[in-house]
Order: sequence, then structure tokens, then C-alpha cells
Amino acid sequence: MKPFMITVGLALLVVFSAIAQVETATAPGIGQPTMKCTGRFGRACTQQEISHLSQAVAESGRTANRATLGSVKTVSLALSDGTLQCVQNSLQKCSAQQAKELARIGAAMNVTITFPGSSSK
Repeated sequence: MKPFMITVGLALLVVFSAIAQVETATAPGIGQPTMKCTGRFGRACTQQEISHLSQAVAESGRTANRATLGSVKTVSLALSDGTLQCVQNSLQKCSAQQAKELARIGAAMNVTITFPGSSSK
């Protein structure tokens, strides 16, 4: 019985490993850079600042000059260090262009959005 359980366990491990690799390879929105938000005095943005930023993005998405943001569903604080999560209506991550527009809106609101580890800031 013991060799059978080991065989089944190894087979399940291989199957789950293959599934994880497929999901990683087909994850949507891979082009979005990691975004970090800092407020005044260089500290991480607060939930309230992100809420105001999200509202500004929603309002800007309704205008013709920022139509790129029209498909943004949510902008939220992913981690307490200021890491942002941006999701489109299609539930994919926001595109790099949407992230850049988000940074422009943030600058107007006195918050800085950076793209750590990316050559485009």
C-alpha cells in the first residue's frame, strides 16, 4: 500500500506542477509594471490617498483625452508598502499605457507613482 501512495503522491505533484506552469505562462496583463505609490515625505500612500486616486482615474476615464483609463475597473493598495494593483473591466491587469496615465494623475494629486525594476519611470 505504501508504494502505491507514494506513486499517487508523485503523480499528483507532477500534475499540479504542470497546471501551475500553464497558468503562469498564460496569465493576462503580464505587460503591466509593478507600481509603487509614495505620498508626502516619501512614505507609502495610504488607503485614503489610493481611494482618491481611484476616483480620479474613474472620472478621467470618462473624458476623451484619457479614454485609455475608461476600461480601468479598480485601483487599489495591494501591499502596505505602497504597491498598487490596477485591474481592468475584463479582470486583466492594467496595461503599461494605463499605468503611465495613472502616474500622471497621481502627480497632479501630489503622489508619486514609480515603476521599480523597470526602465520606464
